[in-house]
Amino acid sequence: MEKPLDSKLILVTRPRGQAQELCEQFHALGAETLCQPAIEIRATPKTKLLDDALRRLVENQYDLAVFNSANGVAFALDRLMVISSFSQADEVGALFARLNFRVAAIGPGTARALANFGIEPTIMPSRYDSDGLVDALRAEYADLSSVRALAFRANRGRATLGNALRAADSQYEEVEAYQNVDVQTAEEETLRALESGAVAAAVAMSSASANALVNMLGDAVHRVRWVAISALTAQAFEARGVEVAAIAREATTDALVDAVVELLT
Repeated sequence: MEKPLDSKLILVTRPRGQAQELCEQFHALGAETLCQPAIEIRATPKTKLLDDALRRLVENQYDLAVFNSANGVAFALDRLMVISSFSQADEVGALFARLNFRVAAIGPGTARALANFGIEPTIMPSRYDSDGLVDALRAEYADLSSVRALAFRANRGRATLGNALRAADSQYEEVEAYQNVDVQTAEEETLRALESGAVAAAVAMSSASANALVNMLGDAVHRVRWVAISALTAQAFEARGVEVAAIAREATTDALVDAVVELLT
């Protein structure tokens, strides 16, 4: 039976080690995939700051823990396991339950990462971005000035959440849990596929990825139809003079795959 993406080559730009699930979604629809990471994910070199923040969390100095990504969950809570001498991930969930603070996740992928530690978020926005998260917190708290919040984030990214909570006089802190580092040089296979026109569509996962891809690919970035996971990702491309062919209806990989199918069929 023919599948909607039969014989189509899709360029996937997720970091190595995190692209498999998305590639499998495309394979199930008949596509072939080519992986070219835009960004590498690395542990933070600021380990002491992360450890200190985690200890304050365990000491119940916060009412709210905010996770902006699945990577933030993995790096922060893996580190919590180390400093707490936990041997099982669900020990983290048991600790969170005893501490009884609220946990905010920016979207379903982050919620799934929390579930690996036995944690169910108490707050998740209907729109899976920083603006949606701010709206969800405003709906959750009658008075944001009473909130003691700790956010786990990358070394770079939007300051939307921090700006909003500080403006509301919240006791807001953030700590670097991991780093995003741009990949500087594209693989020769990627460049050949783009130059030849073999790539039917390429997907971009974040504004940082969009900028990294423009820098890495040079003129070849214009030789493919880009599908962005969000309007913010599309805006980052467009600010650099790169046209975006489609935008996912929400910031999830399922919606991204749907957008590719709609574009190519």
